[in-house]
Amino acid sequence: QGVQSILQKTSYKNFSLLIVDNGSEEPETLDYFDSLRANPKVRLLEDSAPFNFSRLNNAAVRSTDSELIGFLNNDLEVIAEDWLREMVSHALRKPVG
Repeated sequence: QGVQSILQKTSYKNFSLLIVDNGSEEPETLDYFDSLRANPKVRLLEDSAPFNFSRLNNAAVRSTDSELIGFLNNDLEVIAEDWLREMVSHALRKPVG
């Protein structure tokens, strides 16, 4: 639901999604990931090491060259199509770190 809402409802189009899979085994999840591989906006990073939230986030950052990075949880649901444009506009302001 979260990924689909991002892909379908986000009006700001200059984005990509990097999904970090930390050893998923459920067939439904693996099938869903397979369905996402065809989308050019989505990339999957597989990491089967023991769960460590900080390490996973750092690995994700190292695997991208994006200028801006947002950490989104898998239960996020887009309810306003301009959400990303608003976030990016604030992130690019000079006084924002």
